[in-house]
Amino acid sequence: MTFPDLVLASQSASRRAMLDAAGVAHQAIPARIDERALEASLEGAVPDEVALALAQAKALAVCPSAPGALVLGSDSLVVVDGRRFDKPASREDAAEHLRFFSGRVMELHSAAALARDGAVVCAHAECARLSVRPLDEVSTFLAGARPVEIVQPKTPKTIEVDVQVPVPDLAALDEQPAPGSADEEVIGSAAGTARKPSIWPAVERRLLELVREHRSTIVFSNSRRLAERLTSRLNELAAEEAEAADAVDLDEV
Repeated sequence: MTFPDLVLASQSASRRAMLDAAGVAHQAIPARIDERALEASLEGAVPDEVALALAQAKALAVCPSAPGALVLGSDSLVVVDGRRFDKPASREDAAEHLRFFSGRVMELHSAAALARDGAVVCAHAECARLSVRPLDEVSTFLAGARPVEIVQPKTPKTIEVDVQVPVPDLAALDEQPAPGSADEEVIGSAAGTARKPSIWPAVERRLLELVREHRSTIVFSNSRRLAERLTSRLNELAAEEAEAADAVDLDEV
């Protein structure tokens, strides 16, 4: 079988159209490779390296079917905010991708490789950065003067959970709760006059630190009484620290 000077290792209609528009005679032979498996084997590689490896693998896979011909393999990866996107599997996937891309910078990592008789003779990768307009601007461009209603579900928020223990050893508590603190309801009058060591003083101080580290803080408790006591104790701690800071300033004067 006689092959043209160039064989495209893909059946992609868009890639064939680009070659046709450039006046390049070619034949298309799809590359039968497991792209997902190859990507998995390249875990930790940067996107350009992954795209280049896929392009080379496609070109080399088709070489045995086109002896003597130049085989062109190509691939592209889309990365937005560090998240890599594969080709959408459905219209729903495509819509979700567009919602995520809206108002962000999209990195398009493209690679091409030329191979002949099982050897890569040329390979290159480049990255194009595209600013994606917000969906309302896109809809206005597409619709012109016609009214448009955008149905855009909110992007799911990620939740980060961090479990903290504010003492080095729960079995060696050495602090007693302050009068009126959140732990008083745990001890109660049934405990007599003796005050048991408690984790609450450390919890209260850590909560105050977190409140000061963030613009807004929500603390959940399992009762209104506990919430009121905890709020009161946090205010007391803040006042005590402010008084201590003022005393230090006076000593330095």
